[in-house]
Amino acid sequence: MYLLKHTPNFALMVKTCLICLYLLITCKVMAFQTLPIPFEQIIMSVETAKNKNPSAALNLLNSYQLNLNHLKVVQRIQYYKILAEIYSEQDLFYKSKIISDKGLALAKELTSPSIVIAELLYLKGFSLESLGDIEAAELNYENGLELAKSLDKPIHITEGLINLGAIYYQSERWENSIRVLNQAYNLASQTDDENLKGMINSELGILYTYLGQGKKSRVYYRQGYQHYLNAGKIFYAYYTLNNLALSLSRKEQYEDAISLFKEVIDGASEINSQSLMYSVYSGLSWALLKQNESDPEGAYQYILLAGQYVEGTEHHNAMLYFLFEKTEVLKELKRYEESLDVFYLADLLFVRPIQPQDRWFYINTLYLKAEIFNFLGRYQEAYQLMSEVIEQVKAVRQKENLLAVDDLRLQYESKQADLQKELLVKNKALQNLELAEVDRASVKQRQYLIISALFALIFAWLVLKLIYGQKSLLKASRTDSLTGMLNRRHILQLAQELFKGAQLNKTPLCVLMIDVDHFKTINDSFGHSLGDKVLKEISEVSNKTMRKADVFGRFGGEEFVAILPFTPLKQGREVAERLRLAIYHHKWPFEVIDTVSVSIGVSIFDESSGLSLITSIEVLLKEADIMLYQAKNLGRNKVCS
Repeated sequence: MYLLKHTPNFALMVKTCLICLYLLITCKVMAFQTLPIPFEQIIMSVETAKNKNPSAALNLLNSYQLNLNHLKVVQRIQYYKILAEIYSEQDLFYKSKIISDKGLALAKELTSPSIVIAELLYLKGFSLESLGDIEAAELNYENGLELAKSLDKPIHITEGLINLGAIYYQSERWENSIRVLNQAYNLASQTDDENLKGMINSELGILYTYLGQGKKSRVYYRQGYQHYLNAGKIFYAYYTLNNLALSLSRKEQYEDAISLFKEVIDGASEINSQSLMYSVYSGLSWALLKQNESDPEGAYQYILLAGQYVEGTEHHNAMLYFLFEKTEVLKELKRYEESLDVFYLADLLFVRPIQPQDRWFYINTLYLKAEIFNFLGRYQEAYQLMSEVIEQVKAVRQKENLLAVDDLRLQYESKQADLQKELLVKNKALQNLELAEVDRASVKQRQYLIISALFALIFAWLVLKLIYGQKSLLKASRTDSLTGMLNRRHILQLAQELFKGAQLNKTPLCVLMIDVDHFKTINDSFGHSLGDKVLKEISEVSNKTMRKADVFGRFGGEEFVAILPFTPLKQGREVAERLRLAIYHHKWPFEVIDTVSVSIGVSIFDESSGLSLITSIEVLLKEADIMLYQAKNLGRNKVCS
């Protein structure tokens, strides 16, 4: 009776238990299915994919983004590092910089330094370098190298040296570049790291291309290409092969260059690199245009293909070079009006003042424009441009001649002993041949002539060194050692001359006294080293803001002065205000500093100021100083006159 009475309840309990068991099993199965793939496994897959297909590697990383919060701090930093690498290889340098900054910000949570921080600093530096900010890139490379040295990581030390060597040759510090890259070459030779050997050989190829040693550069390019292939770095291997093709093209070996360009196109079709494809197609266009049997129509088709890729690259000068090359092709096609229209677009992209690394390119653009004007029959404009070309060339040659002896020496400073050994063997063989062919008397006579020639060369070398030393000494006596601007002594000399000229001709003369706000706080909070960097940065911003006729320099400490000839008070205030805003809105390459401001005092020597009251430049400087203190009292970051 009891069982019959309670049977329905019993059945219900059994059903309920079965349902609960089913749900439990289902949840476990689903949980098992949705468990994220282990991070180490994802990283291995990404590393394998990015060497051949960066886009696939990027998709793989993005698919893991939802699991980031479950990772350890070190793993998240590693994730950002690899993501920044892939963005960089796809020419997305702004994104690469942002991701590098994220990784560096996260690294502050680490209890001890990690080498991945150095890797992130290198990636950020490369992004900045590609975007045209050479100084900020150098700072990041230096910080990364310093960390690598402190952790005693030879591979990363070598990478840091390679990065700095590239910065040095871009800023024409040839001696530093040769020294640092040869040091990196020796370190890389002691390892089995094929990727590292590919990097250093590729950079040495670029360096010796800059130095005009094409044969030597091509040897390094070929070695770099082979090392990258050995490392499985297909992406970088084709970049190096493209550089080799460009080097052959510069030496007018166009057939070999065209063959290599086409090999890169065939092999790199799956690599999603906008800058590589742009460089290949533009290089192919140039080779077809300049070969013995010029093919302007073929060159035009390839430059149009290059134009499809240049929009996708963030290299700071890519568009400028593309427009120049397109102008050249259109000129050869005798489409002069079109080429002139393209040229005007290119001219808008030039950064003023012209940067040192761009000056020869700028001269070439002027020459090209003069040619186009000549073909169009606009002879007066062509003549004016050619006159400017001649003046520009003279200015560059004059500057280069000051360093001619150093440049000659630098070309032979490479620590590669093989060429030196080859030279010694040849000299020895030549000497033995000469000794066998001539008698002792002629040998003595020849030795006498050689010794005399050596003495003459040594004397000439000493004279050159003396002249160069005197010029260096003169420059050192006039410039501030920290900022490279004019020093107080030389500013006062120039200011005195300008003041006398203003008195004599009764022309207005404006003086700006500039002082960095809260500079002591910067020094006390972040150290004098950062304070010095702030002063250097302000000097460069100010110098770019000043007009060509203005005199600007460091007056002492955190104080600067500018002398503005032929400038009335209103115009002087405008210059001061423009300078104040330029400094206040400047993007500082230091993570700890967002803004820096200056206060500026303005004084004027003209008829309205009372010529009899201002009798010397010292009085005018004092007036500016009084106005400066007034700006300080009004709350700083002000201009007072």
